[in-house]
This record gives sequence, C-alpha cells and structure tokens, in this order.
Amino acid sequence: MSFDNGIGAVPLSGSKSEIPPATITYNGTATGPQGTAHASVTVNVGGLQGFQLTAKPTSITQGQSAVLTFSAPGADSVTIDNGVGTFGASGNVTVTPAKTTTYTGTASFKGATMTATATVNVAPPVPAPTVTLVATPSTINGGQSSALSWNSTNATSLNISQGVGAVTAPSGSVMVSPSATTIYTITATDGAPGQGPTATASATVSVNSQVGSLGGVFTYKYNNARDGQDLDESKLTPATVNQVQFGKVFTFNVDGFVYGEPLYAQGVNIAGQGAHNVVYVVTEHDSVYAFDADGTSTAPLWHVSFINPSAGVTTVPTADVGSTISPEIGITSTPVIDPASGTMYVDAMTKENGSYFHRLHALDITSGAEKFGEPVAISGSVRGSGVGNDGKGNVPFQPKLAMQRAALLLANNVLYLATASHGDNGPYHGWVFAYDPVSLHQLGIWNDTPNGQDGGIWHGGGGLAADSANLIYGLTGNGTAEGGPDYGDSFFKLAQSSGGLSVAGFFTPSNQQVLSTNDVDVGSGGPLLLPDQPGGHVHEVISAGKEGRIYVVDRDNMGGFNSGFNNDVQELPNALGSPANKGTDNYFSTPSYWQGRVYFIGSQDVAKAFALTDGMLSAAPQSRSLNTFGAPGAPTVISASGNTNGILWAIDRAGALHAYDATNLATELYNSNQNAARDALGVAVRFAAPTVANGRVYVGTKSQLVVYGLLH
Repeated sequence: MSFDNGIGAVPLSGSKSEIPPATITYNGTATGPQGTAHASVTVNVGGLQGFQLTAKPTSITQGQSAVLTFSAPGADSVTIDNGVGTFGASGNVTVTPAKTTTYTGTASFKGATMTATATVNVAPPVPAPTVTLVATPSTINGGQSSALSWNSTNATSLNISQGVGAVTAPSGSVMVSPSATTIYTITATDGAPGQGPTATASATVSVNSQVGSLGGVFTYKYNNARDGQDLDESKLTPATVNQVQFGKVFTFNVDGFVYGEPLYAQGVNIAGQGAHNVVYVVTEHDSVYAFDADGTSTAPLWHVSFINPSAGVTTVPTADVGSTISPEIGITSTPVIDPASGTMYVDAMTKENGSYFHRLHALDITSGAEKFGEPVAISGSVRGSGVGNDGKGNVPFQPKLAMQRAALLLANNVLYLATASHGDNGPYHGWVFAYDPVSLHQLGIWNDTPNGQDGGIWHGGGGLAADSANLIYGLTGNGTAEGGPDYGDSFFKLAQSSGGLSVAGFFTPSNQQVLSTNDVDVGSGGPLLLPDQPGGHVHEVISAGKEGRIYVVDRDNMGGFNSGFNNDVQELPNALGSPANKGTDNYFSTPSYWQGRVYFIGSQDVAKAFALTDGMLSAAPQSRSLNTFGAPGAPTVISASGNTNGILWAIDRAGALHAYDATNLATELYNSNQNAARDALGVAVRFAAPTVANGRVYVGTKSQLVVYGLLH
C-alpha cells in the first residue's frame, strides 16, 4: 500500500505521522489479487493558504528593475535565492538582474517548506542614438549656400534647428543659405520627438564679413586681453605727432554723452552708399551712429534710436536711479562688433511707460537694422538668499537698479555683458550674462553675491577679458565676500559650459572687509591679461582698484581668500593716485601693455610706465609723465608699428588729448591744449578711452565725436 505527497509505501495497516505545510489531500492506493483500490483523505491546516511569488514586470530592459512580491501566510520566513535574501512571511523586494533570471522562493513552516518561482526576462539594452553634422563649405559669402550633411545610428527621428526641421534618418544632406553666421543643431531621437534617448551635434556656417580686409577696432581696447595695443599704426609716429603736423581734423555732432569707446571698421558696404571706413558711436540718449571715419561728410551714414517718447519709451532720467551719469542714462558701455557676421551688439537702458529695461540689440553694421529679430530684454535669476530675494530662494535681476557700464565681450562665439549699480544705490548685485550671438538665447547667468549684496562689476568702463582657453576674467566692487559663493572686492575667473557660467578661480584680498566697509572697490579698475611670462607664473592678470594698490595675480592659481595674507604674485601698495585721496578713489581704468611695460594713469596722478620682467613689475615706475591728470585719471591705449614707434594716448577729463613717447613718458609729443584755438577737445566725460585707427584718433565727448589726425 502507498500514499502520494512524499509518504510512499506503508504496511497494510498501521499509522504514520506527517506535518503538512498547508491544507493537502493524501491519496492512498492498495493493490491485491482482486485488483486495486483507492482512498483519499484531506488534512486542513488552519490559517495557511500556501506560498505565492510573483514578478512585476516580468520583462525588462537590461539596467531596469522589477519587484518580487511574495506571500506565505503562517510561514516563519521566506528565502529567495540568487542573493536576494531572507524575509518575513510577506513583502516585496526590488531586483535588477543583468540577464533573464528565475528566482526560487522557499517558505519555512516549522520545519516544513514550500517553494515557488518567478522569472524576470531581461532584454539587451537599447542602443543610444548617435549623430554627426558637417557643414560644407563651413564659410560662405552672403547669398551662397552650404550643405549640411548628417549621419546617424539607432535614430528613428532627426530634426535640425534654425527652421530646417525634420530630416530623414539615418543620413542625408540639405542646403542652407544663412545671411549671417549661424549654428545649426541636429537632434536624433530613438522614439517619437521628445521621447526616448537623444543625441545632438552642431555645425557652424560662417558668413563672410561685410568688413573689408583691413580690419578695424571691434572691441574695447582692441582685443579680449584688453592690452590696449594697436600694432598696425604706420602713420602716427613720434616723428609725426606734434602740434605742427597733428591736430583736430573734423568733428561729428551727436545727441548725448559718449561714454563708450568708439569702434571702427574698414571697407563697410553701407546700403545704397558704397564702401566706407566707418566709426561707430553710442550715446546716453540711446542712439547709435555710423559716420564716415574719413570725414567725407559730417552727416551720419546711418543713425538708430531706441527711444520713442510718443509711445512712452525714453531714456532713464538720472533722478529715477540716482546715477552719477546726468541727465539721462541710455547706452553707457562700449559695444562689441563681430566682424565675421557684420553685427554690432549694444546694451541699451530704457524707461517704458514706467517700467525699466536693459535690452540687448544685435545691429547690422551696414544699416543699423536689428539683425536677428527683436532685441532681448536682459533678465534672469539665481538661487540665493541675498538682498532683493523673492522669499523663495531666488534672487532676480532688477534692471532698474543695474548700471551696464563694463564693455561688452565676444569670445568663442559667446556674448558676455556685466552689470553693477547706479552710484551704489541698492539693493543690487554684480551680474554676468552670457548669450548666443545669433539666437540671443541666454546661455548662462552668474551673480557674484547670491547670498549677500553689492559686488558691482563695472571696471571704470573696462570690459570683461578672455584668454585663449576662453576663460572669462573680471573684478568686483565692494560687497559681501567669504571665499564663495560671494565674491565682493575680488578678481574672478569664469568658465562657460553647457551648464552655464561657473567660478573657475578667484582672488580676494585679505583686507576685503575693510575695503568693502569703506567703499574702496577692487573692481574700479578693469582686467589686463598679460602675455605669457617666463618662470613659474606663466599666465597673469593685472589691475588696481580705488586703494591705488596694483595686484599681479596668477591666472592658473589665483590664490583664493585668506584673512591673514594675500596669495598673489605681487602687490605694489600706494602705487597709483594721490596721497591726498587717503587710500581711496585712486584708480578707475584698465592698464595697457606694450614691449615689457605696463601703463597706468591714476586719479590726480601722472601717467606711469612700470617695467615687467619675468612676470614681476618694477617697484617704481620706469618712466612717468611730467603733467598730472585730474580725477578720475584715464584709460590708456597704445599705437605702434609692431615693436617700434610706440605712442601712449590718454584723455584728461579736464578736456585734453595727450600723446606720449611710450618708451619715455617724460616726453610728451602732443596735447590738444597746445593750440587750443584749433584743437580744443571740448567737455570730456569720465572713463573715456580714445580709439586710434588708420592714422586718426577718435574721442567721444558730451556732445561730439572729435577726430584728430595728420593735418597735411
């Protein structure tokens, strides 16, 4: 005789003990001469309902997870193999198998066990899409076309920006004819648009400039190092710049104060007027002018205005913001020109029916027309708890409170602008904005005191600087500082990436708190990036602030902040300005560099040239001018024929243009007061920098652009 369920053969009569794990039916079979007989008995186990193990989902892609759910009422424990573990009678656990796996669960009931299984099927990972995009040719003339060619893998849909739209996978090409330098981006997706993994690639089609081959002055102090060097000047030399041969040659009338440095471009094809050498001027009356740089006519080649009083759009009255600029604020900073696309970028401040705006304009240098559609209002916010925060952890940019004085910067196809305040009237912060120069889409935003206040970025009109690695340099004014994320009274270095702007280095003087308390801005001066130096400190940035102290900082190891000492390369205390200023209001400019010399003009001080040797400045000036400049001193520029015929140019706010032999500043070659009846400059503005180009010197005043050059 025998029973199933593991009991087996037994005697013809008798008994056997068994502890079933759950309700179960035993079937017995007896075999004899007369045949076979069957009988069964059910044993009910109270409270036990068996053992269940399930997986959800049952099919996944490699790298995904599934949930194992188990239930064994009355069990002492449940153990699941494959390293999952031991648990109570019921529950769930997440598993991430690398391949298809069957999990076996064992439920224990006071010595007896039950098992159950669940299988998770694992499919190989879906390959991510890839894509490339190439423009052929990558540079064209206006009116020509370029072929955009692409190749993709694992992509079900492809889309190209700038209005090209959907294209066919996996490869192909399409012709485009942009009117200006344009970046095209292709997006590959392995599912419906906006779904599934994506990959992107970009290609740039550069459109040749409307600017002639001789170039021009396209940015503040000639280049992104802000070294002030015009090394292609052959007409103006120490032999020709004197009161007999050199003087005022013509003037252009404008409608407001000229704070921005004039810009210059040669061979510009002005619509309907042929090719001209052009000088561009911006005013506080929110105007931009293009004049024939050779003075063939005093009428503008074109003129645009960003105000419309009849519609309630005006400049900003000084009384509204308490600015040091009077009587109105419009365009204060030096614009920047992209010669590759023939585009000028300008920040204009306006009051529009009671609201205040800073707008970024992209103007065609041939006509003044908006080149890429409507201008963009400068806006944005950062996370922080600083002054002016919205109570939700955000610090918004407030255009009414922002003075945009620092010159604009174009570097590595990114446009940068920085802001400070109107006369320290808060609450304010220092801001840096980054924009795509074609779409005017904002690429990044940085606030230098997100958890504090102040820290304006103004540089006495100087611009942010950029090195060959496309790192951005600037200085901040008085404000909160603690070694980050607040950087008042500091040198800073920013990196631009797809994630926006981030701090890549900084230097804050150890006496920062004293400087901030007494309004002694480090950032009243602008950054000069020195050429590579021998020795340990190859890359250096140099500037000075209101204290009159010159700082030389290693750009690769800027030094950070230490309250006990300054980890910079060199300092020259009390090097600039007047002792009567008592350690404040001594410097408001960007220094210049030429042939191993660094040039400064402090407030109520003489022009000074310091020798630079192996990255270190001479303790005392190598040469100095005999005349003293009034407040606030002056920016300088250099004209030279390479490494010869160097001339240092500067504007005294008292109303004079000065020219010095750059090898010995004691030799003044010319000043416009030597023959005032012929050469008088007029009323100059603070922080004005002259522009030397093609044998002429262009100087903005409160009502004119005054042009100097050879008289015969």
